[in-house]
Amino acid sequence: MGGSHLAADLLKLLKPELDITVYRDYGLPKSKPNELIVLSSYSGNTEEVLDAYDKASGLNRAVITIGGKLLEKAKQDNVPFVLLPAGLQPRDAIHFCLVALYELLGEKLELPEVKPALPIEIIDRIPLIYTSNKFEALGYIWKIKFNETGKIPAFNDVLPEADHNEINGFAKFNNFYGLFIFDKSDDPRIINRMKVTAKLYNEIGIPTKFIELTGSDTLHKIFNFLALANATALATAKYYGLDPVADPKNEKLKKEL
Repeated sequence: MGGSHLAADLLKLLKPELDITVYRDYGLPKSKPNELIVLSSYSGNTEEVLDAYDKASGLNRAVITIGGKLLEKAKQDNVPFVLLPAGLQPRDAIHFCLVALYELLGEKLELPEVKPALPIEIIDRIPLIYTSNKFEALGYIWKIKFNETGKIPAFNDVLPEADHNEINGFAKFNNFYGLFIFDKSDDPRIINRMKVTAKLYNEIGIPTKFIELTGSDTLHKIFNFLALANATALATAKYYGLDPVADPKNEKLKKEL
């Protein structure tokens, strides 16, 4: 749930040959023979993940966490676990979670070096983030960063699907900012759709920006992108005078539940 599943989304992008289901709910999806069920909760106290852990009793399980009830259960049941470093927000522990997933696969992941990124200034507008289906995980991560770190609403969608419905929702409202994320590996028809969609948005007063993924390989491109997403979200929170780390609404929700 939340930031704890983002690394699994990236793993699907990095290893498309694997059969990976990212499940974000109570309980479990229908399991397959010899399937490994990874229970990932940064805090170790996420209600939905604890429920899934119990439902997966007797199945192949592994845990990724910093502690909490989830770690207690794993130790008690002799379930393999990978410990993450504490003191972070789950959304800021993506790289550690990704390393942990590779460890469960029996592989070592070397993270690429990334240069600091200049933030994109988005003032008094709501970001609309578009990608191809292939890179949907990146659009979703940026949405999460805007929501939790930047403390603003944000939305992500994919092309071509958005051109069949979402594009019609801006007949009257234009308080948005379009961010189009693309890669040279994207279908040329998708890139062309982005250009045409941006043109239509510009005509009704919605500014847009194109962001090309850059790097030596997919992993490098992902982490260059994450640097940009982090920098932009932090700059957004600073502009509005808000704390980029604290999540008071989440804490209040947990207490109410």
